[in-house]
Amino acid sequence: MERVLCFSASDEFKKRLAGVGGITLSTADNPEDLAQRAVGDPALACVVIHVPEADDFWIGFLGSLSSTLPLLTLLLVLDGGTMPEPEDRVEVIRGRPLDDEIFSWIEAHIFSAAKREKRRHQRFDWPLTGTLDFGERDAGVFRVREISADGAFLECGAAPPEPGLSGTIRIEFEDFSVLSGCRILPMRPATSKLPAGFGVQFTDLTEWSRKVIDSIVTDELVRELLTPGHAPYPPTIESPTSKTHESD
Repeated sequence: MERVLCFSASDEFKKRLAGVGGITLSTADNPEDLAQRAVGDPALACVVIHVPEADDFWIGFLGSLSSTLPLLTLLLVLDGGTMPEPEDRVEVIRGRPLDDEIFSWIEAHIFSAAKREKRRHQRFDWPLTGTLDFGERDAGVFRVREISADGAFLECGAAPPEPGLSGTIRIEFEDFSVLSGCRILPMRPATSKLPAGFGVQFTDLTEWSRKVIDSIVTDELVRELLTPGHAPYPPTIESPTSKTHESD
């Protein structure tokens, strides 16, 4: 079953969409709820937004959603108004919202989205520092460019560690740090979003650390969706416990 999230003021539209075979539908009551649900479900295949017309808010929201969650298929259904310039990864259709043609179009895009890669955890790009340690070898300090509860992407211009190598990584946040075993992934060239570098896969991150990373990433992604262009908040936790939480 493919997971689909819908925002619409029309109960009839939501009822028709819920009748599409092979999907599990959830609905959002307002844009903030929509942002929370979209970010909070990495297994989501598709978001369907049905509004009377595409005003500046929805155009900006969809643009932010497409850049924040690049693997998510976004469908915009309009009752009328001017067709907006399409954002990257946003499909738009205009017409009578309960026509069979509309739902055939939605269904085709949902099951096309089902073939895409899905992430287990969301990720965010903060300016953090990560220290790799391979035991007898000298530790290396790298700039962390993306982090999720699965791992992190480290900026590296040349001579990265050998892929498959196992070690430990400590990543420093504003008021705490996490320490985990890790496995080095192959070097990747620079893209439009990230410089050249390599990934590390966490191999024994504690459940506490996993939940903390998931929580702060989710909070920041929602904030980015609702207030595009804001400066990212420094990732912190409010915890009376030790500032370092090491793997069990």
